[in-house]
Amino acid sequence: MKSTDYLIPILLGALLFVLSGCLTIKETYTFKKNGSGSMTYALEFDQVDPALGERNQEFLPANWSFDSLAAALQTIPGISRVEVTGGRGDRYLGLGFRFQTVSSLNVALSKILLTDSSEVHPFFSYDGDCWVRNHRSDRMAFSEGFLTRSKDEREVAALLSRLKYEVSMSFKKSVGLVYSGTPVHLTGRKNNEVRMSASLADISASPETLSATILLD
Repeated sequence: MKSTDYLIPILLGALLFVLSGCLTIKETYTFKKNGSGSMTYALEFDQVDPALGERNQEFLPANWSFDSLAAALQTIPGISRVEVTGGRGDRYLGLGFRFQTVSSLNVALSKILLTDSSEVHPFFSYDGDCWVRNHRSDRMAFSEGFLTRSKDEREVAALLSRLKYEVSMSFKKSVGLVYSGTPVHLTGRKNNEVRMSASLADISASPETLSATILLD
């Protein structure tokens, strides 16, 4: 079984929460000057419908866990300190790790984000003070093609608009300029953090959504 085969059941289960609330997918990165850093990937539910009662535990398939994905990441050279947070019934499920190189980060992200774990997509690249993030929406587990397995098109449209995706990137230097098809917010004490957000409807409409070229001062 491919490592991302573990992700697809959880994403389907997560959609059941979205019917009564919103789900935010968050990628958070901290980059050092040499290209190493840390990353967290998290699913955050804003609420759980009380009417669901004890059944909220059933939304996470019995044979799935972030632990299984974490075990796969630990086999990647350059990936270390893999940690899982949250669990069944929680409103937060997360996975974090450290990476030594951008190449090792791209391998790990491909296993987490893509439906085909044999593919390695260059989510990030950098050359000195220029960083590039290349989003890949067409092969992601959360994509319009994935969601349209539902029989109700109106339900799909509602899910796409209520699923949020956030990307936060922190650098050692301040950010001079950002080129992106997504609204960008600069934060941090030295404007060294780039934050982007979009709905799944936005991401499905354009493959460039959540992609960015970042020039550091």
